[in-house]
Amino acid sequence: IRGTASQVIRSVEYQLQDLQKEMTETRENLPEHATAHGDRKENGITSYRIYQIRNDLPDRHERMFQNLATLRSEGKDVISDAYSTVYEGSIDGAECRKSSQQVLDGLFEKFNIAHPDDFRGHSMSVSDVVVLQENGVEKAYYVDSLGFREVPQFLQQEIQKEHAKTRDES
Repeated sequence: IRGTASQVIRSVEYQLQDLQKEMTETRENLPEHATAHGDRKENGITSYRIYQIRNDLPDRHERMFQNLATLRSEGKDVISDAYSTVYEGSIDGAECRKSSQQVLDGLFEKFNIAHPDDFRGHSMSVSDVVVLQENGVEKAYYVDSLGFREVPQFLQQEIQKEHAKTRDES
């Protein structure tokens, strides 16, 4: 059994090494290829914001830790008024060239295992929202039971609040 397990492990390790080598080569060649064909802007993902449900929200407990399907089945949606920003950060170096899914996964790990010392929210969990700035465009993602779901209405509400605030200040 040990011998067979050892062979299986070695085989998987070799396959992982090959896959990592291919990914590295692809990543190294992608910016040149993509830029040459105009498929990719050079900025990549540059920053993020994490939103969590406000502590003073009357229906806070009904919204917290709800997956998106359940929330919507109860006639609710992901509305920006229910959230407050708990952290903002930037994405640097090779991280900015990763896909949004890879960055989101990395942030989930970071804010659950080794979050920054100045982070004052609870661990990232279902019902949180992460906004990524990618190539000058913001996209909002709901932390769902399995993975992340894009929630564009969240940002539309944020924009409307900013416009109202600007009008009020004028």
